Amino acid sequence: MSRRKECAYLKARIPRLKEADLARVGVDRETLLAPGEIQQLTRGTEEHKGGSISVDVLDTMASELGALAVSATWAFPGLAAAAVDIVAPSLDSAEAGRVTAVLPGADITEFQYPAYGQPRRCSVPMLNHMLRASIR
Repeated sequence: MSRRKECAYLKARIPRLKEADLARVGVDRETLLAPGEIQQLTRGTEEHKGGSISVDVLDTMASELGALAVSATWAFPGLAAAAVDIVAPSLDSAEAGRVTAVLPGADITEFQYPAYGQPRRCSVPMLNHMLRASIR
């Protein structure tokens, strides 16, 4: 939360979890997870309601995960660009990874202000890709 508060964009999107949200996934505010354990608090694309914390993993993820995102986008004929949400047990492989959303109208601003990692101006390569696709 301290990282979010340092950035005006992220500060306006601080998650507000209610006890019912936590109870739905079997935890409460006193729950302490084991080292390395991750508990997803939302289902699928609910993160886009402002509850997610952006972490830039582009330089550390397996190329197969990127290929999975591209394949998910290509599943929609004529879709030139989209944000693709993927849940995977590891960044090292696409094995057991699943696409949870393909979002052609996603707000990509969060990638400019990740809580952790390098800021990315992903709109520039997306626009370049769309321009190349339009002149084919």
